[in-house]
Amino acid sequence: MEKRNKNRQIRRLPVQYGKTAYDHEAFTSNISPTGLFLRTMAAFPSGTRVQVRLTLPDGRVLELAGAIMWARKTAPQLAESMKSGMGVRLDPSAPAYAAYLEFVKGMAG
Repeated sequence: MEKRNKNRQIRRLPVQYGKTAYDHEAFTSNISPTGLFLRTMAAFPSGTRVQVRLTLPDGRVLELAGAIMWARKTAPQLAESMKSGMGVRLDPSAPAYAAYLEFVKGMAG
């Protein structure tokens, strides 16, 4: 059974994230209606709750929340060939989630 969402879009967007504050920076590698992959060397363990501040190409900033579903830490010397980062499942109850969904739908069409 395929676990990955087929609606993933490759997109590099700047992100700030953290457990209680936006104290880390990263970029998305791909996004989907339910979540995103953060490419970072500062990955949190699976199950960790995070806040995500996503900056869209038009300058809008969306503040979202979610949980780490999986994480992969790669040695720095392998960072170019193996993606280090984490998959974040976003909370659909976050106030900015509707705007996020509109952005993702607009990319697909």
